[in-house]
Amino acid sequence: MSSFNAVKVLKGNIKVGKGASTPRKILVTLQFGFSILLIVGTIVIYQQIEYVKKRDIGYDREKLLMVWTNSELENGYKALKQDLIQSGAVESMTKSNSPITDIFSSNTIDWPGKLEEQRVSFTTIATEYDYLKTMRIKLLDGRDFSEDYKSDTLSLLINKKAQEIMGMEDPVGKQ
Repeated sequence: MSSFNAVKVLKGNIKVGKGASTPRKILVTLQFGFSILLIVGTIVIYQQIEYVKKRDIGYDREKLLMVWTNSELENGYKALKQDLIQSGAVESMTKSNSPITDIFSSNTIDWPGKLEEQRVSFTTIATEYDYLKTMRIKLLDGRDFSEDYKSDTLSLLINKKAQEIMGMEDPVGKQ
C-alpha cells in the first residue's frame, strides 16, 4: 500500500495486475443495470397510478355528498328530501346503510342451483329509491327500485360479479 503513488490512486490511473479493472467494469455494469431497472419500475408504477385514477369505478363521484344521520334527521327524511329537490339544491337524494366505498354489512344468500357446500358472503348495501339515479350507476338489466312497486322493499339488485358467482344467465325476476 505504501508503494502506491497517491496522485495516481486519486486519479484512478493505478493498475495492479491484468484483471485490476474487471471488478470496476462489473460494478459499473451493475449500476447501469440497476438504473435501467429503476427507470422501468418508475414508468410502470406511474402508469398504474394513472390507470387507477382514470378507470371506470362504476359510479359518478362528482357532486356527491354524504351525510351521517341521526334519529331526528331520519324521522324527517322524506320531507327533507322533498324540500331539497323542490328547491333545486339537489338533483337527487337517497339513503343507504353505508357508503358505496365501504363494507358495513355482508350476508349469505340462497339462490336456485346453489350447491349445498357453497358458502358465499356478499357485501350488501341497504338502500332506498333513487339510489342508482343518485349514484349514476348504469343498470345492465332489469329496473331500479320504484315506489310504484311495494314489493321492492324485499328486492335485490346484484352486480355482475355476484351474477357470475351465482352462475345465473338471466337473474332478473328470480327469487
